[in-house]
Amino acid sequence: MKNTLASPISGKQRIEIIDIIRGFALFGVLIANMAFFNSMALLFPKLPPLYETVGNRWHAWGLTLLVHGRFFVIFSFLFGLGFYIFMNRAEAKGFKVSSLFSKRMFGLLIIGFLHLLFIWSGDILFAYSIAGFFLLLFRKKPFKSIVKWIIILLIFAIISMSIMQSINFLAISIIGEEEMVKIFQELHDEMSYTLPNGNYLQILSARFKHEVVTILFFGIPNMVLVVLPLFLMGFYVGKKRYFERINELLPSFKKVCKYSFIIGATLCVPIVLLVIHVHNAPSLLPSLFLSILQYFTGMAIATFYVTSLVLFYKTKKFQVIISYFGYIGKMALTNYLMQSFICVFIFYGFGLGFFGQLSLIQGTILSFVILIIQVFTSKLWLTKFKYGPFEWLWRMFTYGQKFSIKR
Repeated sequence: MKNTLASPISGKQRIEIIDIIRGFALFGVLIANMAFFNSMALLFPKLPPLYETVGNRWHAWGLTLLVHGRFFVIFSFLFGLGFYIFMNRAEAKGFKVSSLFSKRMFGLLIIGFLHLLFIWSGDILFAYSIAGFFLLLFRKKPFKSIVKWIIILLIFAIISMSIMQSINFLAISIIGEEEMVKIFQELHDEMSYTLPNGNYLQILSARFKHEVVTILFFGIPNMVLVVLPLFLMGFYVGKKRYFERINELLPSFKKVCKYSFIIGATLCVPIVLLVIHVHNAPSLLPSLFLSILQYFTGMAIATFYVTSLVLFYKTKKFQVIISYFGYIGKMALTNYLMQSFICVFIFYGFGLGFFGQLSLIQGTILSFVILIIQVFTSKLWLTKFKYGPFEWLWRMFTYGQKFSIKR
């Protein structure tokens, strides 16, 4: 029985469009993360010279409206959907879902914690694993109860974002704006020198000092509350079997695609106005409203992206093109971690040291290069092996047994 469950999902069992959406989301996450790999500009009000050209400013608007907070929503949604698929399959094989999924989340927690500590501070796996444990509380809930909890958790997410914004502005009011600017400038100067010039231990020390502790105590709790309602949305969609009934629900997918585009595009208008206002005159309420608006706009645009991919998938001339994302999606954990390994090597001092030297446009071009490399390496790998290397290690930890990775 264990060997059967530990085996990969067969081609007939896999829902190809989910792998495609997951691969597409992973690519979008890379584009969003690239500016953080390459520069500290997004943490500070003044843009570096590389970002001040007209082309890069327009590109920054494109990232703000179309990328940041959009693909993260899809990735989180798919995590909840994946929980339903895992749960359903485990129950069909007679396994105890709670213990098996808990081991799976504990394995992800270890991977995420090591990634956060020793590779890159922008890790999402650690927060995902913590939030994942809470999903077990909802696995037997009826549909109405799940919807109710989605609404409740969205309220908690808004409260969490409000607290985070309030802490930021409270710190400014206590310390003083001029002193805060001085502190941030010193931090900026130190990290901008250390990251491209330091060796691994120097960079690790600087990250521990300025990033890791703050993220663990403030960023992670906020992230857990932000992703939980998105997880539940994915779980709800999985339980409704929407992706298994695409042909039947195609008219509904078209309607959702249309209206999510209208809602997302409409919400982008106040976002533009708020970004300009907050940039010129930072204050608590506009900043808070911007964060909340970005959160819900991200859901609308993410819904538009997902339903568009479903419609493309049902169109033969587009199906072949978007199917390449499926190779990345089948090895999502490995490819996510490899994106970090590749980028820290390119930008940090123990590698090529290009930190701060690429513009936003060049960073996006680099993302496309990495995408192409990952598509073909994933395709080649999967012709010889059943899983990606990190998926293989994760499965062995989950099932407590050793099994072959080779086909």
